[in-house]
Amino acid sequence: MTAWLAVVAAGISVYSLRAVLLLGRFRTPVTIERALVYVAPAALAALAAPAVLSGGGAAVAPRALALAAGVVVAHRSRSIGATVAVGMAVLWIATAALP
Repeated sequence: MTAWLAVVAAGISVYSLRAVLLLGRFRTPVTIERALVYVAPAALAALAAPAVLSGGGAAVAPRALALAAGVVVAHRSRSIGATVAVGMAVLWIATAALP
């Protein structure tokens, strides 16, 4: 029950903040607008990190290897398609090769 209460409280605070900014005559400061660009990637990373980094007792988790390969490809190529393709290939190979 407390988890649902926290979700509802967070939702109310987010939508009330949006309403104040949209309906009021307030301008969002530039520093806050620059920081808000990173909110979605940070939320996605917070949701995905436990699933990726939990190895289930394995010394090297296949998902962690796929993540590392995907990060390298994303950084070098800036291509979503290449990142997904390399990450999935490494995941499949590592899952088959590692116990």
